[in-house]
Amino acid sequence: MRLLKRIKRRIFKIGSVLFKKKKKPNKNAIWVFGMQKSGTTAIAGLLSHRSGLSVTLDTEMLWNPYFKDILEGRLDFIKHINANPDDFSNQIIKEPSASQLINFIEDYFNLEKYIFIYRDPHDVIRSILNRLDIPGDKINIDIDSVDVNWRYIFGDGTNYIEKLANLWLKVYSQDDYIYNSNALFVNYDIFKKDKIKFIDNLCSELQLPKKNDISDIINKDFQPRGNSNVDLKLFFGEHNFQVILSICDEKKRSLEQCFV
Repeated sequence: MRLLKRIKRRIFKIGSVLFKKKKKPNKNAIWVFGMQKSGTTAIAGLLSHRSGLSVTLDTEMLWNPYFKDILEGRLDFIKHINANPDDFSNQIIKEPSASQLINFIEDYFNLEKYIFIYRDPHDVIRSILNRLDIPGDKINIDIDSVDVNWRYIFGDGTNYIEKLANLWLKVYSQDDYIYNSNALFVNYDIFKKDKIKFIDNLCSELQLPKKNDISDIINKDFQPRGNSNVDLKLFFGEHNFQVILSICDEKKRSLEQCFV
């Protein structure tokens, strides 16, 4: 009798696996773009909780080596996400590296509405370096000391501040995706001033329900917190501070006109 029950349970488990519905990428997903440490995780996480929508907060499927292979044409993006659908099946998808892959993403996903988050270049770069415990006032760093999942944005470690500044410029120079009627281009600093109002405004713009109270998690650290009170000129040193300014300031001034 016990043997029969075990056999039945085994058959049931096998049947459950065979007939389990396979996930598919959600073509109508709301994507959240923005450079690393621009507030994408906090905003996507709170929006998910407030609206009740499912969310992907980062996906290794768009990290290296996949990221580089997609960008350089060695990996077909659509075949890749169809072969690895789980992280792309949710209703909200947030992955900073995707901000450099929007031209691939729009070939599959509808992108009827998406969020693009802006943050000041000095603050973004400082936050990245805080996250990785890297000083801001050097010219070069030992790339082997950098977390393996972050190395691709530092190149070989030489002139690392210049590389990060150019990455910021590249992400935020995508005018076709920023100045777009489908884009909600938002400012992280405005989010910090009144998080509940900001998230509720996003829900209204995206026509999402306001299901759940977020007041008890509004200050949750979705990622390790950096030192935002630091003097940026002291953190970077005069040389590196000016490197960021010379590369990013013109685009920064232009973009910040969107929030005046």
